[in-house]
Amino acid sequence: MKRILKRTLDFLFWLANLIEKRVPKAKRLKPLQVIKTFADSVKLEMDLRFEAAAISEMLQNFEGDDEFRVPKIYWDKTARKVLTTEWIEGVSIYDIEELKKKKFDLEELARKLASSMFRMVLRDGFFHADLHPGNLFVDKDEKIVAVDFGITGRLDKKHNSF
Repeated sequence: MKRILKRTLDFLFWLANLIEKRVPKAKRLKPLQVIKTFADSVKLEMDLRFEAAAISEMLQNFEGDDEFRVPKIYWDKTARKVLTTEWIEGVSIYDIEELKKKKFDLEELARKLASSMFRMVLRDGFFHADLHPGNLFVDKDEKIVAVDFGITGRLDKKHNSF
């Protein structure tokens, strides 16, 4: 994986450099800067301890919540290249037919998801920034369960004045 990532980043840097040299109008978009930012982000994301820390923070923020759940992290089994969380049992939020079959209220699930996202952003200023259907499940208690906390966001005090 490291070798593939390095080759991909090398190619992207080469391409961005070429664009900056050959397409004068594109220089204002700062392609090299964009690829550098991307490369720095990817390097951080490859250290799974950062994802574990994000999970831990989100877990604390939603402790005791009736609508949204975060898997527990097992720190004693987590390292730079290994992330260990509790096993999640649930139905993918993408599987509408299965959710209907289990008699889950789809409108209520949508409300719970929106409400949970607002709490992340407005209450905590820290949010899961990759909440696509592949990262969301519904457990037997009809709680939304999120996985894959590799991409999170944070609002600073200036932008989170709620």
